Amino acid sequence: MKDTFILNIAHINDSHSNFATSAVNMNLNGLPRSVQCGGLGLVASALAEARAEHADQPFLFLDAGDSFQGSLYFSMYKGALNADMHNALKPDAFLLGNHEFDLGNELALKFVNALDCPVLAGNWDVSSLPSMPENLISFDTERGIGRYLVREFGEHRVAIMGITLDNMADIAHPSPQTPFLDVVTTLRAMVAEAKQQGIDNIIVLSHLGYSRDQQLAQEVGGISAIFGGHSHTWQGDFSQLGLPNAEPYGKRVGDTLIFQAGCNGLLLGQAQLAFAASGRAELRSGAAKLLISTEQVMAADFHQQLRAHPLVWMGKRHQAIKKLLQPYEQKIADIAQENIAEAQRWLRHIRVPNDDLSSEVAPLVCDAFVWQARERGMHVDAAMHNAGGVRVDVAKGNLTAGDIAGRLLPFAIDIVRYQVRGSQLRDALEGAINNALGLVETSSGDGSFPYTSHLRYTFKRSMPEGERIISLELFRNSEWVPVADDELYWMVSSSYTALGKEGYDALLCAVTPPESIGVTMSDAFVGFARKHGVLDAPKVRLAQLID
Repeated sequence: MKDTFILNIAHINDSHSNFATSAVNMNLNGLPRSVQCGGLGLVASALAEARAEHADQPFLFLDAGDSFQGSLYFSMYKGALNADMHNALKPDAFLLGNHEFDLGNELALKFVNALDCPVLAGNWDVSSLPSMPENLISFDTERGIGRYLVREFGEHRVAIMGITLDNMADIAHPSPQTPFLDVVTTLRAMVAEAKQQGIDNIIVLSHLGYSRDQQLAQEVGGISAIFGGHSHTWQGDFSQLGLPNAEPYGKRVGDTLIFQAGCNGLLLGQAQLAFAASGRAELRSGAAKLLISTEQVMAADFHQQLRAHPLVWMGKRHQAIKKLLQPYEQKIADIAQENIAEAQRWLRHIRVPNDDLSSEVAPLVCDAFVWQARERGMHVDAAMHNAGGVRVDVAKGNLTAGDIAGRLLPFAIDIVRYQVRGSQLRDALEGAINNALGLVETSSGDGSFPYTSHLRYTFKRSMPEGERIISLELFRNSEWVPVADDELYWMVSSSYTALGKEGYDALLCAVTPPESIGVTMSDAFVGFARKHGVLDAPKVRLAQLID
């Protein structure tokens, strides 16, 4: 009979190109503080300590995906630095998340090829590719089963399985020729095969989100532990720091332990697991610790209180990461600090308008799309954009390029132009609003709500489905004119919206398919803001919801 097997696992997820630290607002003993935390530089240092502490014990470092997007480093360099950063961390396995596919298969596969570690995606069918990266562990179509990684520690074997979103095409831009297969069906077959091979210690690296991980633990037996991502879930009690209460670290669902470590490299999870012969794991010790930089000025008493907190790690950025970033830091700092426009007042952003309030920022973003396309000599009638693609309010005062590319529009997604009939435009607006308001069973959340430029509409909830857009007008030649169902219109949107995501599926039948105008959302808004200098909300309310 096998002895109890002890395995130490460090883990991160959703680092989102946060190579440097970022500010976290805390409240310690009633005093608000802004503290520099996280980033891969601190992850590397904390990870080095963990590896040294367990140098004579089995140890794994796992990354549950979404390296892409989220910072100026990605907005400027489109992933060119990401592989170098992760290679410096030396993960034992990296899982592909949805944001790795925001700019399509080509960039995702370039990233995979540049990584030195195994890259997991057990439910990704890439059999149509002419060649596959050697380090990609994907679905084996010949055998009809997802592949997985096996690590041996003496007489003990551990299967590490990677599962990512099976609805990837709904929220990212993978090629239709490389589909993502059903999570539950694929994982059940993988676990069954591992058990047949005598491997009972089964770890799943997941990019499904915390709630779906819990469902997965109920639906698929035999999983020892899930290390997840996608939902940016914190685990641990950080209430003494004035941060919201989080889930318990290593939540048990049935026989499975579930772990996640926030986002942006703010936390490094460290779990010591004891595996019984059956593969059931117990959490012997561990926590997801908040990484706080000591390269900042803080009062001695505040420093001491932080250091005494059981869920805080304090230290400096790792020299290897600092060296990799050094050639880029000054340019990023210059961009972040460049004042390009001024907001005359606070401009709010809300996802779904109500009787009194509507987003003042999202229509400006749409204005920027129209302006940018026309600057490039393209005929455009109007723009449309989903509310979830705009992330924050715009504060009164100076607006920097860093504010735009790092916070307001952090996703490096291109703008596309396409031609639709008025009826298709009407259907797309209604589909997106139905999704945002939860009026359809497949609703994915309020981020789909459509904001527009040069286009205004009224949506009436009480009308039958398919008839809820009761007014739709286009601003043309200085006046509002009705949109005709049979007339053709040139639209600009993010490629995410134009590809029919989250209720916009009527756009999939565009008369002229989407074609990139050659600029990303943030770049367009930077140019628009610099050109106009002063920003204010549109004078006309463009989206009206009535009962």
